[in-house]
Order: sequence, then C-alpha cells, then structure tokens
Amino acid sequence: MKRSGTRWPLLGLLGGPLGGPHVQQSLEGAGERVYALSPAVKEAMEKAGVVHSACFEKERKEENEFLICIGRANCAHAKTRNSAQLVPAPEALESPEGKRKAMEVTHAVLTHVAREMQTSDLKVLMGKVSALGLACDGFQLSPPPKPS
Repeated sequence: MKRSGTRWPLLGLLGGPLGGPHVQQSLEGAGERVYALSPAVKEAMEKAGVVHSACFEKERKEENEFLICIGRANCAHAKTRNSAQLVPAPEALESPEGKRKAMEVTHAVLTHVAREMQTSDLKVLMGKVSALGLACDGFQLSPPPKPS
C-alpha cells in the first residue's frame, strides 16, 4: 500500500501496546481494553461527514440485536433490501460493546477501502466511505444485569 508521507494510526488499543498519545482518552465504563479512533481518523470522518450510528430492526427476534454502521447518514434513514424498519438506538452505540463494535466496523471498512484504492490518504478513503452510503454489522448487546 502506498503511503502519502504521513503515517496515520487507524486505531489504538487503549491500555495495550498500541496505546499512546495518538489514542483518544480512555472510554468510560469499559472494564477491559477498548479500541478508540485516532484523532486523524476522527478529523477525516468529520470533514467527510461520515458518522457512526446504531439501529435495530423493529421486528427483531432478539431484544439485544443491534446494527452498528458507518456512513454519511444515520442507519435509521436507510432503506433495507427486505423493507425492514430500522429504529435508532443511540444507547447501543454509547455502550462499551457498541463503541468497540463501531471501531471494528470502522477498521474493517477503512482497511477494505485502503486495499481497494491502494492508498492510505485519509481524505481519499473517507471520501470513498462517504460515497458508499452505509456499511453495517450486527452485534449482540449484553443484557443489563438483573436486580437482586
């Protein structure tokens, strides 16, 4: 992959060997290692109008099934192939598991686009991500602990 002179860390592992000054502050409420976007990636996302969003299908079978997406619009406004109605679920995105999944989706999408385009230029990559619309992946949110 070509490098444009500047190296950009995509993600850093908080509390791990990649953690350092280029990684965001620790994510609150996470009792384990969590990935966080580097400031360079966050800035490129903001400039390209790329955001993370979380939704669930209105007719879902499992109460804890959610979608985490990256793209230029909130997943609640997406049209699905099976005409499923998507409901916004910001609480899923704010959970430690949702934050982790958002970073995994971001990493997967940027890695794919970087390989496809043979570049590491964040402006170019985010432009392509924005043009794609939405990229989503499902995940299960752990149910809240039952009161004793």
